Amino acid sequence: MNKWNKRIASAVLAAGLTFSLVGCGSGSAGTQTSNATDKTGQELQQNDYRGGVIRTLTLKDSVLNVMEQMKSNNTAVRETSPNSYWTADGYQDFVSTFLDTPIITDTQWFNEEETDWDTVISQMASETSSFSAGGDEGLTAKVTRNEKDDYSVAGVSITDPLLMSSDNSTGLTANYRILYDCDKDWCKAYATATVDATLPDITTQLFEYQRVDDDTFAIQTNRERLVVVLKPVNGDKTEVATKTEKKDSQKSDTVQYVDMRNREVKEFYYSKLVKDGMRSTFTPYAELPEVEGTSATELNANIRQNELMQKYPFMNEYGDIAFYYGEKDSMFFHAPADMNEKWVFEDKALQQAIVYKDGILVATTYNKLSDSYERFIYARSDADSSITKSLEDMVVINSLVGVVEEAKVSQSPEDTADTGENSETDATSEESSEETEQESLPDTESSTEENN
Repeated sequence: MNKWNKRIASAVLAAGLTFSLVGCGSGSAGTQTSNATDKTGQELQQNDYRGGVIRTLTLKDSVLNVMEQMKSNNTAVRETSPNSYWTADGYQDFVSTFLDTPIITDTQWFNEEETDWDTVISQMASETSSFSAGGDEGLTAKVTRNEKDDYSVAGVSITDPLLMSSDNSTGLTANYRILYDCDKDWCKAYATATVDATLPDITTQLFEYQRVDDDTFAIQTNRERLVVVLKPVNGDKTEVATKTEKKDSQKSDTVQYVDMRNREVKEFYYSKLVKDGMRSTFTPYAELPEVEGTSATELNANIRQNELMQKYPFMNEYGDIAFYYGEKDSMFFHAPADMNEKWVFEDKALQQAIVYKDGILVATTYNKLSDSYERFIYARSDADSSITKSLEDMVVINSLVGVVEEAKVSQSPEDTADTGENSETDATSEESSEETEQESLPDTESSTEENN
């Protein structure tokens, strides 16, 4: 999979700066003029697909900032476990592949508020992407504005090595659909391809962004799920973004929002599917019977179907891909209230599962070198350690695919020596705490837990 390292640089605004999304069809020229010197600030306020992408990238930066702060607690683990996935190289791997699907950057130009359609096409043609060769060569695919907040791109070559692993997938092209719901602040972009006329189309790429409420946001790609909860403005839960304007009244009901870049992350939940694996929510193709006694017509049909599916080992007869979420897994088929940690950790074939809440980070990662899952727990000195267990329980290592049984965990003498009344106070007064836990996959040795 192509890796994308491009990030939107954060800018610092005055503490009192606020923004609001306006209703569908309404302009925001006045607000944009007042922020003319801050292009990202303008785009954060846009009630269109471009605005949704910029809000996604801003949330991405906010999560990375939290991870960078918590990474400083990793020193002891790095020294005692040099082959750990969570080493400097492993952490950088997380950073470089976090929300890295190309469809986000490829489709970022679609908007209704920033400029006109001809300029959108010109911008897209000038940048090298899946749709364009850039420079003088320009667009290599057909880009269409179907109507407001609805776009399509046709004839895009597929270069994903996972999908190209089958010789029968050579030369596949994908068609894209890009949608935005301006009433709810929802983005959806997905690419589909036809591998065989007798089979449903497969989803080759996926990007979804949803404002659940003004403090909660959900994002999904073909391998990742993320829910971010920001600290409420003024300590109170603010109104849902869909109530930005009353349509049955002349009076505006616009809700003011503090600039997203200045808001603190209270909690987030993140998961990434294993690469080259099979997600637990995937149903593999079951070969049809080829036995005597079956009618000749049925037998021949079963043989043809089995031979066809053997050509595409990465998918089933419904068009689902073994290692990717597809359009059928859209978050918009769920109620907004279901966008929580259970949804994030629904699949059990995870390369990474990260939980963060109020200064405590629990990172569970699959170590590609040791063939085992590792868990790292870091806490700020001012964090409430009483919630750590509940955060750990959100991702149960021995329920992940490939783990046969829960490994026995040893405890160091230092952990049991202090049983006095001040042990809890001493624990919370430490500068940071780190804990690693490994659960072995089949054919690996029993793992241990190290407390540093």
